[in-house]
Amino acid sequence: MIREKISKREGVSLVILALVVLILLPIYDEALSQPKSAPAKKTYNLKFLDIYPLASPASKTQKQFFCERVTQLSGGRIKIKIYPIGTLADTPEYPEMVRDGTADIAYLFNAYYADRFPLAEVWSLPFLVDSYRQAVDMSRELFKTVPGLRDPLDRYNLKPLWYTNGHTALIQTKKPVKTLNDMKGLKLVTAGGLRNRTVKSLGAVPLTVPPGDTYSALQSGVGDGLYMAAFFQELHKFYEVAPYFLNTPKIIIAPLAMTVINKKLWNSMSKEDQEIIQRAALEEECVSFLEYEKEDAEVLDRMKAKGCTINMMSNTEMAKFKESTKMVHSEWINANPGGSEVIKRVEAWKSAHPDY
Repeated sequence: MIREKISKREGVSLVILALVVLILLPIYDEALSQPKSAPAKKTYNLKFLDIYPLASPASKTQKQFFCERVTQLSGGRIKIKIYPIGTLADTPEYPEMVRDGTADIAYLFNAYYADRFPLAEVWSLPFLVDSYRQAVDMSRELFKTVPGLRDPLDRYNLKPLWYTNGHTALIQTKKPVKTLNDMKGLKLVTAGGLRNRTVKSLGAVPLTVPPGDTYSALQSGVGDGLYMAAFFQELHKFYEVAPYFLNTPKIIIAPLAMTVINKKLWNSMSKEDQEIIQRAALEEECVSFLEYEKEDAEVLDRMKAKGCTINMMSNTEMAKFKESTKMVHSEWINANPGGSEVIKRVEAWKSAHPDY
């Protein structure tokens, strides 16, 4: 009797269970057939510190190109706003701003930060490299493999995104200069750093003058000329008071800049977003190289059109210049532990890549 009651109860339970399954199964199947919504991709609004005004060619064709490409490749998820010099910070503060997360990306001109990244100034040593393309390509490898270059960036929580050559620096003077002997005693305004030592090794006197005061310094006779990028010289119309340029068969120095991103931010990004930024960075590196090369060639043509004289240094005089600047190398090595090893790595890279 008891067994019959249990059997009846079991039968009723099975019927109820079957009905529940019949009712819920279509709903469950429909739920499974619905596409699962992917988690929303992260959005970013990043701050980029630059040393150039927004209206300058260097900003328009390079930094702004990079920012627009990142936004385009990310479908608008990653936006980058450029802050020109003086708007969010002054140039000396850039590494600390990115390190601390106050800004996210910065364009660092190596010569400005020799106190923090001393061995990165190696490319400003006279006659060390043969071309800007060579300097940029070896930088990409050596900053990863040479501890003296890599470790200071790690300590500042910075990851390089791309490397950029600077504009070619030319000697511009108030009177014609064609030989090493013509350099003796000339007072030349420079951007500082190793350019000061280079100018001094050539027998001239380096001057540090704020950009806004350089024109009047040349006009009044405080300075006899400049050793700066021709692009910068044209921008400030220094050619009006110093109309002579000395061009050289090979570049004397190859000042480099690197664009860096906060490493903690970088490591927090998805692989997809890292690839987007890296792709835009590589494109920008190629664009900037071509633009600098084009601009350096065109600026001399424009200077000629304005009545300036462009003197080409002979190979004989170039050899004298090179010999005279050897002291800059030895002084730099003595002042920078690890400098000798970095120069050896640069020379080894050049030997392994002879096609530049």
